[in-house]
Amino acid sequence: MGLIGENMQLGGVARFVIDGDGVVGSYIHNDKTLGALVARAGGGDAATAKEVCQHIVFAKPVVLDRTEIDQAEVDKEMAFLRDQVAEDESMKSKPEQAVAGILQGRLNKNFFGTRVLNEQGWYRDDSKKVAKLLEERGCAIQAFKFFSPGA
Repeated sequence: MGLIGENMQLGGVARFVIDGDGVVGSYIHNDKTLGALVARAGGGDAATAKEVCQHIVFAKPVVLDRTEIDQAEVDKEMAFLRDQVAEDESMKSKPEQAVAGILQGRLNKNFFGTRVLNEQGWYRDDSKKVAKLLEERGCAIQAFKFFSPGA
């Protein structure tokens, strides 16, 4: 900073420890502003960790598993969805059980499906969830970190 006269700050730090078989993978996007690290456990090929990092840069998940999301945030989203359904005329004729299923489906797809890494559609084939792809490759993600300016 002193040499070039620029105000620079460290954008983020992550430390992963892997016990046993596993690898830490990384990816820096070609614009050099976005990146990701993952701690991968289990087998699978070496490219899987990098591919998951690419997915993270693309999809920007917030957490690895839905249990990491605060229940108050989930309740707030469910209240928002209930308000949406209450205003929708086509939903008023549906039975309560059907409306409950629709609400849960919207919560799973639009809330958890965009925030939870394991529940996101794989960026190369969104018909397959990340968790399913990792299971097929014989590995699992223990932790991840997404890096971007201001994040």
